[in-house]
Amino acid sequence: MRKELNSSLFFLAFSVFICAQGIHLKLGSLHSPGSGFFPFYAALFLGILSLINLLRSFKKDGSFSLAGLRWRTLFLVTGAILAYYLCLERLGFVFVTFLFLLLLFRLEKIRWIFATTSSLLIAFAAYAFFQLLLQSQLPSGFLGF
Repeated sequence: MRKELNSSLFFLAFSVFICAQGIHLKLGSLHSPGSGFFPFYAALFLGILSLINLLRSFKKDGSFSLAGLRWRTLFLVTGAILAYYLCLERLGFVFVTFLFLLLLFRLEKIRWIFATTSSLLIAFAAYAFFQLLLQSQLPSGFLGF
């Protein structure tokens, strides 16, 4: 049940983020779709499925129970996703991704040295993959990369 709950919350938060990005890209209409049309509706569908799965994961013997939910962690992760979204352009991809991953690792009680090293490696690997290999443009922020 715990894995189902965590994955449902993750995909629900992810779908909210993608929906916001899709709206930012302009949806357009059915006959003249904009660049955000497909991401928005795909994320909306993912969000609905995640919400259904989330509600199913709360059921225990046919009753609705919120006992398994860690509210503090839920609000911290939701706030971290919002902060990631708001700070990405100003502070840059590598720095904000590093901080975001560090917070997520620490919420799961991962040791500091492993959390810091992993966050740094993942942030730079993602930067190398998207910026250098795929040549997509990522926000550079104050670090210049």
